[in-house]
Amino acid sequence: MSRVFLLLGLALWGLSCHPRGILFVPSPPAAHGPGNGERVRVRRPTLWWTQVPEAQRYHLQVDDRTSFLTPVAEDSTLTDTLWTPSFRLDLGQSYYWRVRAWSPEGGWGDWSEADSFYVDPNPLEVIAFCPTPGFARDIFVAGHLAFVANSEAGVAVVDISDPANPFLLGMYDTPLDARGVWAHDTTLFVADWGVSTGGVLMLDARRPDSLRFINSAFASRTESVTGYVHGDTVFVVACDSDDGLLLYDTSIPGFLNQRGTALAFPGAIYRARVQFPYAYVAAGQLGLWIVGLSNPDEKVVVGSLDLPGTSRSVFAQGNRAAVAARSGGGLFLVDVTDPASPQLLGAFRKIQTFRDVWLQDTLAFAAAGGQGFVILSVANPEDPYLLGRMDFSYAYAVFFDGTYFYGADREGLYIFRLSP
Repeated sequence: MSRVFLLLGLALWGLSCHPRGILFVPSPPAAHGPGNGERVRVRRPTLWWTQVPEAQRYHLQVDDRTSFLTPVAEDSTLTDTLWTPSFRLDLGQSYYWRVRAWSPEGGWGDWSEADSFYVDPNPLEVIAFCPTPGFARDIFVAGHLAFVANSEAGVAVVDISDPANPFLLGMYDTPLDARGVWAHDTTLFVADWGVSTGGVLMLDARRPDSLRFINSAFASRTESVTGYVHGDTVFVVACDSDDGLLLYDTSIPGFLNQRGTALAFPGAIYRARVQFPYAYVAAGQLGLWIVGLSNPDEKVVVGSLDLPGTSRSVFAQGNRAAVAARSGGGLFLVDVTDPASPQLLGAFRKIQTFRDVWLQDTLAFAAAGGQGFVILSVANPEDPYLLGRMDFSYAYAVFFDGTYFYGADREGLYIFRLSP
């Protein structure tokens, strides 16, 4: 008789009683991901699982503890086999999740085995560091070389042919305080800041281990330098905290030919980036200013946007611009579709020490002074949020070459890549 009961028990395994008879309880779904402690770089990851036959809805629990006593998220009304949280999960936190199925005949089935994932607080991975003399304040990458402005130590040239093993190739001692760099072909331009004798230096970089002076253009407190090519002419743009925005061309080999007069601003300006025919200018306490460059001899202010804090840097990409501001500022996303009327889209102000920013698709890579280097999601410009932060001594500037991110810190040059 005991054998008969044993066989009957085995036959009814997984079944439940119902007014209409003995019916199957839904089997547990199989969690597909993320799982096995997988590191995710988004704070709203999508969880998904297998479909259970006859199941009409699912019950999901997510918790930061394996007990699931107080889930951080729970939903028993899901009809699909995937779920994305409506809120952002905490950085640097492990989460556990499980799911079960419900059918009208069998009710709730058993829970799936709990799976887990980890929200990575540092989507950036440091792959190399190259110390440079002085304080690294700006970077420009051209091919296998990184030019680093190192304040009173001058300009460092770093060989990055192997990004995992960069090395210092050479130094050039500028007369004053090297604060900005920009290169085109074999010519390097340096913003050399000085109280009364600063300006833009023009250097021959054909032998990067031994930079050679070509010429210079006087300005008093040159904070940064950038440039662009229009037609066959290379133009150089300098931001001077006293004189304003200066524009030069290099149509005469070996000379910086100033075009028009300096465009004066009511206050100090710090950095410009060009998306022709406009220069986007981080104008300190004045916020963002947009300058028309169609006629290089008659630069005109097209539009402006007042922003909190002190705007130190700007980066334009398509119809968006990001402005990095310190001293009570933040990271501001601006719609520049109409340059005459830029509109604030959104802001990230949990950090207010930004000095530089680089936009790359849906990401913003930024230098935040004593807060280190940060990476933000700007996929929704109305709601940018922190993806990760890496502490360093003092982050000044950033650059992206299409593959690697570069950071200028007081100690030297860091090379990053996104974690796989």
